[in-house]
This record gives sequence, C-alpha cells and structure tokens, in this order.
Amino acid sequence: MDINALEDDMSFRKRGSYFVTNRQNRLMSSWEDKTITWMLASRRGGKMRQEDGSWHTRRVKEYLREVDKFRELLLFCMHVTGGQPARSPEILSLRYKNGLSQDRNIFVLDGLVMSVTRYHKTLLQWDVPKAVPRFMPWRVGQLVTVYLTYVQPLMERLSVAIGHGCGRSEYIWADANGPWDTTKLTKVMKQRSGEDLGVALGTMDYRHAAVGMGRRFVGAKFARGYQAENEEVDEPEVESDDPLEISAGRGSAIGVNRYAVPSDIVKHLSEKNIQTFRPLSESWHRFLGLESRKAGAEEEQTPPAKRSRTSLSDLMTPAPGGDARSTSSRASVARMSMSSDCSITSVRSLPAGPIIPATPSQYDP
Repeated sequence: MDINALEDDMSFRKRGSYFVTNRQNRLMSSWEDKTITWMLASRRGGKMRQEDGSWHTRRVKEYLREVDKFRELLLFCMHVTGGQPARSPEILSLRYKNGLSQDRNIFVLDGLVMSVTRYHKTLLQWDVPKAVPRFMPWRVGQLVTVYLTYVQPLMERLSVAIGHGCGRSEYIWADANGPWDTTKLTKVMKQRSGEDLGVALGTMDYRHAAVGMGRRFVGAKFARGYQAENEEVDEPEVESDDPLEISAGRGSAIGVNRYAVPSDIVKHLSEKNIQTFRPLSESWHRFLGLESRKAGAEEEQTPPAKRSRTSLSDLMTPAPGGDARSTSSRASVARMSMSSDCSITSVRSLPAGPIIPATPSQYDP
C-alpha cells in the first residue's frame, strides 16, 4: 500500500470516518470485496463458514485469537518506534476512527502514519491538553494502514457475528470490556524485551531507558517535559514566547492555537507541535536503524550502510548475575512480522515493495 498516495482529511469529524472511508482512497469496499473472498477461498478460511452459511464459532474464535496476537505485536512496534513512549493509558486509548464523543488519534500526514496523544497535565495551566504527535517509521506505518484497511473491519464483523470479542469499536486495542488494560502493555513489553534483550523491561523501566537513550543519541529535547508516572509533583513546563506573538499582545500558547491555524489541523494540535516532534521521531528512527520514509528505487538498489554497533542490548547490560546470553544480534526492539507461528522477525527484513493483500493461495487465516 502506497502511504504517500493516501488522502486523509484530519478536519473531517463525522462519526466512523478515517482514511479508509475517504472516497479519494477507494478503500471502503476493499476489505469485503477482497479479504472475505480470499479468506473463504483458502483452505482454512473456507472452513470458517458452515454449509448453512453461518460462521463456525470455534474456528472464528481461533482466528480472532491470532488477530489479538498480531495486535499485541503492533502495539509493541508503535510504542517502541514512534519516539518517546507514551503512557500506557494514552497509547491504549488510541482511536483509529472518530467516535461518538472523541475524535480519532491515528492520521496519515505527508506519507507518514501519525498518532496523537493528549497530555492532560497541562490542562490546569493552559485550559487545554497538550497534543503530542508521534510518527511511525514507514514499515510500521505499512503494517498500521494495511491492518486498518483489511483486518480490523473483518475482525469486527466476525466478532459481531458470533458475539465474541471486541465487537464494533473505534479503538485499535480493545476487547468486550473496552480498551485494553495497562497490564496488557506491560505483558507485551516484558515478553518482547525478555526474548530479544535477555532483560524483561516493564513499561516504566522501558520509559526510563528510552528517555535516557534519547537524551544521549537524539538530544535533550527528546525527553523535555518527561515526568515519571508515579511522581506526585510535576515540574512546571517551560513555554518560550515568540517575539512575534509578544508584539501582537499575546503569548505563544494563544498564538499557535487560535490564530492562523490550518483548517485541516487536529483540535489542540498545532503546526508548531508537528514541526517540533516530527524531527524527534525521525531521529529516533535513525537510532533504531529504521527508515522514516520508503527509500527511492535507486536507494533500494544500493547496499545499505553499515549500522552502528551500538545496540539496545549494549546499553542495557543485565545486572551482575543476570542472563547476558542475548546481548548482541537480537538487540533490535523494532521487530515484528506475523507468520503462521506468530514469530517475530526484523522490520528491516520486510519486503521492500508495497505491501498488498495475499492471493487466495497465500492467505491462510
């Protein structure tokens, strides 16, 4: 799927809308016309529907469990590769389409998949939450767009049909009880870091590690304003006023949010925020050895430059007495690709060309 060709109107707030429903993308009927047809044509997928046309409950539940495994890996990738990690409630409450009372948090902007979380600790100071955009590397963006186009609608349809699972939901990570609990993210982080690094890191441990690495390899701005989740007192956030805004009789906070705001911008998200956080995300991508955008055809034919030998496992050496058996080649934390056994491979090893749905002979839910 060519993300650069996707149109996404961030100002369109109709309930249920997102980039798939945008008519210019011509994706609205793709999941039903292609995904279901190919699923039923496959060996395992054909067994999900019974002779009377109803769905086979047990086999559909097995398929939904496989989708949940993929969603866990997608959660890990987005949490790790987008930049400074968000707090658990912030990322687990991401909406991929507009809800009844809240707008979505996932957008496609200039060929990049962007998630926007809202930081509410500045609410009392500025009377508005701070919107924090994070940009995914293009391979993770491919996974997000393909999943939301083909898999999410199918999963919801099957869930409603058998009365099991998340049903209809605007959240990416949800079950029958609503958005996933924070313990789910902790479980995923510990499992993946334990297997890839030899050190099981919870969400709080990883946040401290990521901020420390970001300060060293990305810059001081990477961790500016960061406060530990368990701190009771927050440091005041520093807002530097623009001389141009001062000359107009207002501060920067008022200027960027109320004057000359682009019509297609998300509520509480300013152009200044985007220009501030996008370079930080792209610098984090480079640190992880990932590309923010798809390389051109000429660049793909050129052998990639040798990566720095500094890895996450080198930076997070286990404590004395710990198990240090996996401290080199398995250091990449941005590793995800579904296979029949739900194993994980490096994102860098995904196909260089556009990701397209599998053919009937390849697709096997």
